[in-house]
Amino acid sequence: MEEPKSSIHFEHNKEVKIGYFYHNSREKQTANSIFSTKDNYCNISGKEATKLFLDELNKRIEAYVKNKKRKLHKNTIKHISAVVNIKSNTTKEDLEKLIKFLEEELGTKVIQWSIHKDEGHIDPITKEKKINYHAHLELIGLDENGNSVRRKLDKKKLIYIQDKVAEILQMERGINYTKERKKRPRRLDTYQYKKVMQEFNKQARELEKQVKSVINKQQKKLLEKYAEEKGILSKEEYVKKDIALAIINKTTKDNKLSIIDTIIQNKQLKQEKKLLAREKEEKIKQLRTEKEELEKENILLKRENAKLKQENKQLEQENNKLKDIVNRLIEELANTKARISQNFDKAKRIIREKIRENLGINF
Repeated sequence: MEEPKSSIHFEHNKEVKIGYFYHNSREKQTANSIFSTKDNYCNISGKEATKLFLDELNKRIEAYVKNKKRKLHKNTIKHISAVVNIKSNTTKEDLEKLIKFLEEELGTKVIQWSIHKDEGHIDPITKEKKINYHAHLELIGLDENGNSVRRKLDKKKLIYIQDKVAEILQMERGINYTKERKKRPRRLDTYQYKKVMQEFNKQARELEKQVKSVINKQQKKLLEKYAEEKGILSKEEYVKKDIALAIINKTTKDNKLSIIDTIIQNKQLKQEKKLLAREKEEKIKQLRTEKEELEKENILLKRENAKLKQENKQLEQENNKLKDIVNRLIEELANTKARISQNFDKAKRIIREKIRENLGINF
């Protein structure tokens, strides 16, 4: 099998793509993962990568705010995801050398990295395995001072990095389109590539059925005769490898741009749908927040009401105690008054008797 040429492709994201971490660790199902995963490698899990990435990103944002005395612009690239072509025998030690180079060159940090040797497809005609050997690197989009790494990736720097990737991984360098003055082919992102391959495989299967149908009907005898006259391939080999491949290649070439444009349009519609869903979700979230705040206020009012009731109850109890004290005082006062009155009457009687005895006056 022919080894691929070296290549590194950077994808720039304004927000952190957490789903990439779980794709890399294979914790998220991947449609093109159709071969053995035993030779795959990922340094950390999706959960660990998410925490480390966000923690490190926040530190660099804080450094930016401290240095620049202003907030980070909302459109700043915060997450750079790189896809690297590798050889079938590329090891994690080989990739670690590349990671060290990128971190030193760009002043960033590679949080998660993985080697995938399980993706690809099986040729529907030749049944040959087409394995897509590649690696994923997830880089912080800010350097140690909070400056944008994206701004460092100018044309000159990208050419230099492509040279170093080939050197470090000991691979044949991919085409230098600037040096050779060739038009760069249209680059598909991972999502578009998967969709194109799915559509290609679908069309290939349909064409294979059509070819077999044609063979089984009108053109069968003609193809048999032609194959016998050529004397190179048997009729089965000729039909399988020659005609089918020619039709599939032609159809794929004719429809390639149409397929890609359709995919891009579908992606735009999905993005618009996702945006509307996000706005709806934010509105619901806002209403929920308002509802929660009202519920909290209601709870506080209930607590205040209960507190007032308790205070009223305590005041009532104290009031009753005061009433009891006043009633006791009134009762004691009345008793004291009665005793004083009795003592006064008794004193009057004693005085009257003394006067009568001393003066001999009866009154």
